[in-house]
Amino acid sequence: DKHGYLWLASTNTGLMQYDGYVFQQHPLLNTTLTKLKSVPDIDAIVFDQHNNLWAGSWGYGLAKIHAETGDIELFDSESTVLASPFVQKLFIDKQQRVWIGTTKGINRYDNSVGFSRVDHITDNLPSRRIWDFAQTPDNAIWIATSAGLLLATTSGLALSKAYLSFSLPCSVFSG
Repeated sequence: DKHGYLWLASTNTGLMQYDGYVFQQHPLLNTTLTKLKSVPDIDAIVFDQHNNLWAGSWGYGLAKIHAETGDIELFDSESTVLASPFVQKLFIDKQQRVWIGTTKGINRYDNSVGFSRVDHITDNLPSRRIWDFAQTPDNAIWIATSAGLLLATTSGLALSKAYLSFSLPCSVFSG
């Protein structure tokens, strides 16, 4: 982060902060959820321009740790802002928007408008499971799904048709 701490996301220890000497575990769940599962699987972390830490979990949604106060804002399975509480990928674009890839679609957070759903049932998304995002120098956002690649429009509120669609299972290893 901007203060020199190293942050680690883990599937068996949750969110960890390292100051160069000691690892410190950071709880992201409320008391009720902690009783059900002591450590959430954290699959993705990213810092925004305000040094707030966003952490995506497997089944417990998204957490935002505010840099100034340390307060945790949880967008969980009871929240309607996420396509799914199973967050696989977080990405900050050049416009400082947070893209959230889940197992059931795409959300985006913009400081001026809050959360929005990027994909819709009638769009061209080849699969609802999102694996990655990338931004090109012309600010286009490429989205990798389980079944193909597509491009978000400049505004990011519409999706192109799939550029590459995987219709058959494939393997990078042959033999």
